[in-house]
Amino acid sequence: MDPEQPRQLRNGPPVSTVLPANHPVNIIYRVTVMFGSIYGLYEHDVFHQIMRGPGVNHEWFKFGLAAGIGEILLVARLRF
Repeated sequence: MDPEQPRQLRNGPPVSTVLPANHPVNIIYRVTVMFGSIYGLYEHDVFHQIMRGPGVNHEWFKFGLAAGIGEILLVARLRF
């Protein structure tokens, strides 16, 4: 039996074991990972060090941050 193929019931249609993307469990998992990552960066004072650190070219960081946020918003808008 190939593990890549879905399981089948007796004489019935295939059974999918993967939850859909908009299932509440998947959404809760994604939100938890996102906020956990943000909290970890906050606790390690990463944003403050980047914005006020003496060895950082701030303009390029600000441009990259804005471009990344813009890309995320665009992809989120196109997806939903």
